[in-house]
Amino acid sequence: RGTGFNHSMEDTKEEFVEMARQMNPDAAEMQKLQEKLKEVTGLEDEDISSVAIAVELDAVDFDAAEPPETIDAVAAIGLNKAMTTAQLGAALDELAQEEQVEISEAEYNGVKMFLIPMDDADAPIDLVAIAMVSGDKVCVMGPQAAVEAAIDRAQSGTVAKISDDLAKVMGVAADGSQMIVGMALTDQMKDMAGKQAETAPQGPQGAAARSMKSVEGVCFSMLIADDADIAVTGLFGNAEDAEAMKGFIDSMVISGAKMFIGMAAQGEPLPLLESLQAVAEGNNASFMMTLSEQDITTFKKIAEQQAQASPMMMQ
Repeated sequence: RGTGFNHSMEDTKEEFVEMARQMNPDAAEMQKLQEKLKEVTGLEDEDISSVAIAVELDAVDFDAAEPPETIDAVAAIGLNKAMTTAQLGAALDELAQEEQVEISEAEYNGVKMFLIPMDDADAPIDLVAIAMVSGDKVCVMGPQAAVEAAIDRAQSGTVAKISDDLAKVMGVAADGSQMIVGMALTDQMKDMAGKQAETAPQGPQGAAARSMKSVEGVCFSMLIADDADIAVTGLFGNAEDAEAMKGFIDSMVISGAKMFIGMAAQGEPLPLLESLQAVAEGNNASFMMTLSEQDITTFKKIAEQQAQASPMMMQ
């Protein structure tokens, strides 16, 4: 916090929130809840110390015609100062009145949970449970069973164990990264990648597709200081496949990005493009870039120009 990059991100926060709302209507509801919590409790963004989200994919059938009926996921938000259950309830009550949603309550091991129904019929869960644990400094939310399990862990002083596969994936992130998103591929996902590799064409694109037969996981990480250093790393079963993916990123991804994004920038400075690089180290291949305050300024100009051009193109 406090860097020029962070100030620039704050200036564009509303634009990113609106984009998220359009891409995912549920994001709008979460944003409303966040604003209500600020209003009722006095919490600010600076009071959030960490956010962790875990999703169990082993039970998900990616070949199924219908989405899963349930999904095992839980989110935890760490706070620098306490937010009581009463404050959380007051914010939810106001939100429920505005959105005309009926929020119910349940109790588990002496902890009150608020149960919010999901409007989306295709959603993998019928309701989201929210509760405060760990001295009112951690807010957990997710399916009721997952929140109850989180309450058990908080009361016993234990933590959920990260699988060895996921720990390996997340371990490639740069030290000090403020954001890490890791995914360890399930056996079914590996099988699907292997089948696609069998029909891959020749050339860099085909070599990259064939390399996916040994992919074990993917890690996205971001380290923010004066700028934001971003890396997307694939973990492969051998160095040959990592090199094949590096070659694809070099020849197709980076060259394409420089061409199309550079054209859209129309001469505006965009240092991001010169920072793009592909790196292969051992069995890992990474796509890396540095996002600066100047890049954000230029991207805002590009978005404004495209927004102005869209109505003209519709005529």
